[in-house]
Amino acid sequence: MEKVAVEWVDSKIMHGWQDNRIFEGEVAQCESVGFLYEDGVDFITLVMGRSDSDMVVEGFSIPKGCIKSVKKLRAR
Repeated sequence: MEKVAVEWVDSKIMHGWQDNRIFEGEVAQCESVGFLYEDGVDFITLVMGRSDSDMVVEGFSIPKGCIKSVKKLRAR
């Protein structure tokens, strides 16, 4: 699996009572680093760790429409 850095945008959410300024601003700008587990048609899946016995831990998927960039990281 390749190590990658992903820049992506996420939904913005607010809790409780808010004034009209809640609608100002943009969605959340995010960056995640992990191992590229799957590059699907509609999403990519990253995992945070992997073992020498092909086990993985802490995976999550990001819709491709939210991804701004994917950069391969150099192996150490």
